Amino acid sequence: MKTGTTIGMTAVGVLGMLAGSAMGQCTTTKLTDHEPQPQDHFGQAVTTAGNLMVIGTPGEDTANTVNGGSIFFYERVNGAWSYTNSWGLVSDDDNWGRSMATDGTLVATGYGGGTFAGGFPSGWGSIWKKVNGAWDQLNMPSLSLAAGDDYGFSCAAGNGRVVFGSPRRDFNAGDDMGGVFAYRVDAQNNAQLVSTIVHPAFSTQAGEHFGYSVAIAPQGGPNAGMLVVGAPDRDNGATASTGGIYVFNQTGQGYQLQNLPSQWDEAFQFNGLAVGTNGSWIASGAPSFGNARGRVFLYEKLANGNWEVAGFISGPEGDGGNFGSSISMSGEWMAIGAPGFDKVYVFHETNGSWALKRVVSRASVGGSSSWGASIALNASDVAIGDPGDTVSGFAGAGAVYVKSLAQFAGGDDADAAQSISLPTSISACSDGATPTSSGLPGMCGLSINAPDLYFTFTAPRSGTVVADTIGSAFDTVLSAHAPLPTWQDSNTLACSDDINGAQNRQSLVTFPVQQGQQYWVRIAGYNGAVGAFDLNVRFDCPADFDSDGTVDFFDYDAFVICFEGGACPPGKTADFDADATVDFFDYDAFVLAFESGC
Repeated sequence: MKTGTTIGMTAVGVLGMLAGSAMGQCTTTKLTDHEPQPQDHFGQAVTTAGNLMVIGTPGEDTANTVNGGSIFFYERVNGAWSYTNSWGLVSDDDNWGRSMATDGTLVATGYGGGTFAGGFPSGWGSIWKKVNGAWDQLNMPSLSLAAGDDYGFSCAAGNGRVVFGSPRRDFNAGDDMGGVFAYRVDAQNNAQLVSTIVHPAFSTQAGEHFGYSVAIAPQGGPNAGMLVVGAPDRDNGATASTGGIYVFNQTGQGYQLQNLPSQWDEAFQFNGLAVGTNGSWIASGAPSFGNARGRVFLYEKLANGNWEVAGFISGPEGDGGNFGSSISMSGEWMAIGAPGFDKVYVFHETNGSWALKRVVSRASVGGSSSWGASIALNASDVAIGDPGDTVSGFAGAGAVYVKSLAQFAGGDDADAAQSISLPTSISACSDGATPTSSGLPGMCGLSINAPDLYFTFTAPRSGTVVADTIGSAFDTVLSAHAPLPTWQDSNTLACSDDINGAQNRQSLVTFPVQQGQQYWVRIAGYNGAVGAFDLNVRFDCPADFDSDGTVDFFDYDAFVICFEGGACPPGKTADFDADATVDFFDYDAFVLAFESGC
């Protein structure tokens, strides 16, 4: 076992202003080493589960070593990520932290040191567990690793198991077939090797690099413990390096091969370069597909227990993005990296369909060209590694950017709109939304081709619905639609740019609804503006004059002030009976509505 040395704290920064419920939704937390140095590559690997996050820094020099590497532990306390501890290796070129994985209980990390064959090390790994309140590196059995095995290039943790990939492990001398090593932790907190998989069934090819990527289905969910292994250089007949994945079921302490799923093949697409699973789905990246456009295969389990392709997502922005180079899944969320475009795409699954929620680009936070080299999801956050980021003037010091998934409310397309019930109030951020394909005709506020988000509801009763963006932090445009808006016909019921011109750049629409009919609400920004927004949707209640969702004497006072010529609440007027004249008939009409309630 290699020993580590404790190193210093890391800095935590918050990008963006915090002011009001909407404004706080566009923030990004930036994690960095508090003593950054050039080419540390903080964030080369990142992993998170529950309230734990661990970050690898394989290029850090510690205790007079060069590229010994280090790992940093964070825990979420009162909603914020706080540094707890870090360790670094004391041997040159170990590159500790080049791969990371956690299930919230166990932590796995890969090394890049040892004896080399060509440019590849024998490698090694470590397993950590919190014992008596402190993280402890567990004893692991020794292995007979050969130069160039590249053990620890990948790792995974889940359902009480830790797996390390060794993609250049030989079955026969020099064949680089690849292998994986699986461990469990016993009652004495020792790591036991329970399974070694080299040359699995159907694997007959040298150089397929089995173990280049690994993923384990999480505990407590469907197919818990299932192991997915990527082999990106696997050939299919005469089709070279089409790649593929192997699926294994956890059986007792070991693993049993379930199947090698079929796929759509293309030479040198390298399917299996990255893999992820939430237990219900398997995602596998083929980032070189289609002139490096990239695609991600999505697999579902059949009745016979085999996993087969249910579809795929191609790189949304064309060739050169290498979409699928990194993948993370957690519950109904999936994040996919496209380093060629310095972007990470965040998807959400609803009723068996995956829909884009946001595109998180390095430009939005000022990152580097290594943006998205690593990605990690938990139930509430996405963490994006940028190991080439410049920090405090040091190139390649690296950083990890963390965004809350709560800010990704709304569907990026109308046909993937987020379902809501009435009344509802949502605070989120439209940064990273994309425009409706080919634009939405007839929109006000110069928003035809603006980034937009959609929400939908089915009216529980007939009446009048009011939607507003009061409290938002940018110049919004709001519209209502039925039926489904498309680039051919927006089917607009109402569109609002500004409630009150330059005095109030927020938006409010009122529209009639019929019981049982579906409606869509679109939020965009004037001339393409994006930012933090509040969206409030409710049935109209005329007596709720201050639109706070409650009929009380604050409404009475607000109406009297408005009636006497003072300021009126946004979108309100003293002409309560709408006869174009403000008189005591308006006052009587308001009192009657106030006494009747809603």
